[in-house]
Amino acid sequence: MRTLVRTVALLASTLSLLVVAPAPPSTAAGGGTPPAGLRAAACAAGRPQVGVGDTTDRGYHGFDITAMGLWNNPGDACVWTTVAGRFTSAKAQALQVLIDTDGRGGPEFYTFGYSPRDGDDRTGSFLVGRRDGEWTYLDCEVRTFWRPRKDQLGIGVPQWCLGDPRSVRVKVQVWDIREYRPNNTWRGRADQAPNRRWSPAAG
Repeated sequence: MRTLVRTVALLASTLSLLVVAPAPPSTAAGGGTPPAGLRAAACAAGRPQVGVGDTTDRGYHGFDITAMGLWNNPGDACVWTTVAGRFTSAKAQALQVLIDTDGRGGPEFYTFGYSPRDGDDRTGSFLVGRRDGEWTYLDCEVRTFWRPRKDQLGIGVPQWCLGDPRSVRVKVQVWDIREYRPNNTWRGRADQAPNRRWSPAAG
């Protein structure tokens, strides 16, 4: 099993402070007000604008990202990131997406979702963004779907929560958490796509 230290090493070229599994926020910071008439409907249909294959086999039996897709189509209510792979052996899954909206390197937002199928006490999905130089939970509805037996996971964020960006890039990470430990650390496995880089921009 991999410890948090080994996970940080895997993501050294991204944002190491984001690999600690966050507890659900007790209160969310104000993220703004959604536009009038925003429909809570399916955010994307058809094929993603950006598709990325991950041919690196991590050697984890039953746990490996094989592809990801990114939607940021004009007229859609949300930016969607979908993940395909082998997830059936995971004990407690978590999905994280780092989001770059200005193309200058680092993320301006990240989303995090816990699987509702784990049976543990960590549930929900959240959006985190920078406010006054600090990472802060934002008051924004994040949508997720979990279909591990169909090898599909996904997470969607309303466009307005991200400032209606013209284009976005993402990095995706899926965690198989075997044990939660003190100080909000954990033991388990992690896989990332694209490996140590950003996806092509969509938009």
